Amino acid sequence: MSEFEDNTGLKETEKVEFDRFRQELAPYFEQLNKIGLKILIWGPGEGTHYYTKRDEIKECLRIKNSNDEVATSEDLLRQVSHPSQLDAVQAEMLHAGVADVIFGLVTSDPQQTGIYMEVDNLLRFDSLINKTWLIVPDNRDWKKVGSFIQQPILRSFPSYRMKPFRTKVLEQCEQVRRFCLDKVAEERSRRMRKYVYDQLSGAHV
Repeated sequence: MSEFEDNTGLKETEKVEFDRFRQELAPYFEQLNKIGLKILIWGPGEGTHYYTKRDEIKECLRIKNSNDEVATSEDLLRQVSHPSQLDAVQAEMLHAGVADVIFGLVTSDPQQTGIYMEVDNLLRFDSLINKTWLIVPDNRDWKKVGSFIQQPILRSFPSYRMKPFRTKVLEQCEQVRRFCLDKVAEERSRRMRKYVYDQLSGAHV
């Protein structure tokens, strides 16, 4: 071993250079690690069969990254003070407006109707559509979903923002949770890229 090397195999001059890189990069890495997302989950209401699946997805996302805030509109209506003149539909649209990622869970439960109104409202705003992912029944399960009035609303939603699952897959929920984790990771990567590019261009973030 050379007198200029240690057991890492790095020369002393290399160690000094890496220390300088580490020192210069540290503030950027610190900011990247602090990137947190606001994630909104719509779907079956409390007391319905698939509500527990929505709750599983929420808890999975919440545990994954402590910087993220993961909520349902019910959570926000209970825990965040809203103006009294604001109705539930208007409140939900504001929730969607400030969220970074939205997941809408559509199931084969005919009692689930609220999601159709939420999707109908989303269709009015491209900015909301572009941050929403609908988790929907596979084509083989469409006949079990909602009414003939409700189905066209979902079919008006861009297909590239919908992910179909068989009902039995939703029951197990593992693949659905993985899909949601992947989409959140994609959005976080997008934000990281933007941060890096803004730094390189001299923009303030």
